[in-house]
Amino acid sequence: INWYDASNTFLSNDNPFTPTAASIYFATVQEIASGCESTSVTIELIENPEIIITTGEFICSADLLTYDLGITVTGGTGILNIDAAGLNIVDNGAGNYTIEGIASGTGIDISVTDANNCVNTLTTLPQDCGCGTINPPTNPIGSTFCFGDNLSSISVDDPGAGFQINWYDASNT
Repeated sequence: INWYDASNTFLSNDNPFTPTAASIYFATVQEIASGCESTSVTIELIENPEIIITTGEFICSADLLTYDLGITVTGGTGILNIDAAGLNIVDNGAGNYTIEGIASGTGIDISVTDANNCVNTLTTLPQDCGCGTINPPTNPIGSTFCFGDNLSSISVDDPGAGFQINWYDASNT
């Protein structure tokens, strides 16, 4: 087997032949005794488009124990198979997906395989849902008391159901 590039330059007589770049190549069979060659056949070596995984916004669940992560996948060929540690993946269309139920404080491995069995994997950074923003107490009412008298009360507005007020001294104890 003789291998040639598009400009008809001889490259190799190895079979199989591993080219140095994606391109169109030609192969012929040569009879060793006479040096005569067959007509060539065209063989194309195509590089699959790179599979690119990018992460987007994350949204914490109401209980702050898990979060959902948006990702975008581009490249590859044909139907993409996405695996994210067995978690549920929602296809939002146009290469956008949401991975649901990731444990707060952890990252995951996302693996994308295309129709040519090409794979790319991304390990996400851990996202910490921690505590959400809690508004500070409102309407603080201080008090003055006379020397030697009993201490008087101080107060803030009731924050509502599901919250409590915690009081600390100047040393935060």
